[in-house]
Amino acid sequence: RQLADYDISKEQAAAFLRFHSFITSPQPEYINTWRADAKQRKWYHSHVNGVLGDVRGAFAAAHYHAARLGEIEAGVTTVLSASSFRERLANSTMGIGGTRKMDFEYQAFVLAYRRCLDYLAGALASYFKIEANSFRTFPKSIARTKAPEVATALSEAHARHVIPLAFVLAEGRKSVRHRIAHYEFVSAGCINLTPQGFFLVGGGEQLAISERSESTTLSKAIANRLDLLQSCIDDMIDTFIGAAREHDKVHP
Repeated sequence: RQLADYDISKEQAAAFLRFHSFITSPQPEYINTWRADAKQRKWYHSHVNGVLGDVRGAFAAAHYHAARLGEIEAGVTTVLSASSFRERLANSTMGIGGTRKMDFEYQAFVLAYRRCLDYLAGALASYFKIEANSFRTFPKSIARTKAPEVATALSEAHARHVIPLAFVLAEGRKSVRHRIAHYEFVSAGCINLTPQGFFLVGGGEQLAISERSESTTLSKAIANRLDLLQSCIDDMIDTFIGAAREHDKVHP
């Protein structure tokens, strides 16, 4: 496991643990019904394994690639800090390539990020016995259901995260995810050496040189992306749990 496994922390997994508690203690009636009927068990697996397996797995993948990016960036910073490039540059600036490992990890991070959201849409849509494979169009997928109050609550939660997550949800080339998946090789950024230090510039995060180097690191930009993803997952899962519980009270 030390060699081959990877998982998120207990704090990062809190919403998944709350979902597990919801579907087991006590087990909701809709779960009982699905498990008792062989024809409906596919919804049980899509719903339960979708949240606890697929979504959590993709979320862990995004964290893994972010961690790898951070390790590479820290390693580059260490090597450059030990050199005398600032003195040799004088007042000039130099841009250099050779960031393929960072590019690969960044692209994998973005794709895992969007995958996580799409898996979440599919797992929650299964509650309504609906197949959905896109978080972006999730509200349309669940618009007509027999549990409209649950669908409305989830659609409202979805709306709270569309703009913050636009870099993987926007249509066409406005989305970094879409550009990577269909159009172009999006880099993590170009290494720029300046008298002020080492900067990654451009790339999918559109990083820029600043007088404060810590404000433009790729690691910091990626950490912010992960915080937004965590917020979305927590909100969607908790909103679902609350709305589904209320629905079960009214429609036992």
